[in-house]
Amino acid sequence: GGLDDKDRTEKILGQEYATIFFNECSQIPWSSRNMAITRLAQNTPLRLKAFYDCNPPSDMHWFIERAIQRTK
Repeated sequence: GGLDDKDRTEKILGQEYATIFFNECSQIPWSSRNMAITRLAQNTPLRLKAFYDCNPPSDMHWFIERAIQRTK
């Protein structure tokens, strides 16, 4: 759907998904990620999942804080 700017992010509101793939999440703002996660709500027997893909961002990026350091 495109989460790199606010107008594109708001277009996903009203949609529901069983799976979300965040491609190049180092370019996605934390607020856009949070809005997209609320759309992970499709009524289906599938497990709801989110996947993240990125090139290594700086150590200050939300992805490093939330995902990588959390696994240590």
